[in-house]
Parts: sequence; structure tokens; C-alpha cells
Amino acid sequence: MIDRVLCVLQLIVMTPKSLLRHPDAKSSFDEMVEGTAFKRLIPDEGPAVDNAERVKNLLFCTGKVYYDLVKEREQKHHTEDVAIARVEQVTKSY
Repeated sequence: MIDRVLCVLQLIVMTPKSLLRHPDAKSSFDEMVEGTAFKRLIPDEGPAVDNAERVKNLLFCTGKVYYDLVKEREQKHHTEDVAIARVEQVTKSY
């Protein structure tokens, strides 16, 4: 019988560092105190949350794409019928 070796491949994403200076890409200190945990998925915090029955589309995205989608959603006046959720961890961390 052949021994199988568990091979763990890590995902490496090469992206620009523009989010380091983005004014909306920040966390409050309340989210980093003892007793809090890393959020793998961050749900929408916009008006769509209050009107779940009116939401027609739910988008999942990561990184800078989130901020681009939020900007486009506001420009096209779809803040109440489009919800955007951020996926912060795409793969399981070992």
C-alpha cells in the first residue's frame, strides 16, 4: 500500500498595498480587545441589513473589491437591494 503524505498548500495573493491607506479600511480598538475573535466573514453593515426582504442580490468578495463594490452600489443607488459581505479568510489556516 502506498503511504499518502498530507500536502498543505498555502494561498499567496499578490495585491497592491492601497488598503493600508484607505480611509474606510480600519478597525476600532473595541474590535481588538480581549474576548474578541477574528471574523472570517464580515456581513454588510449598510441599509440592506434593515430591509432584508428587499435585498435582491448578496455579493461575497474579498479585499479592495469590497470598497469598489460599495462605491459602485452607492453611485447606482442600490444600497437597499444589494448586500455585500466580506470574506476575510478564504482558506483554512493551519
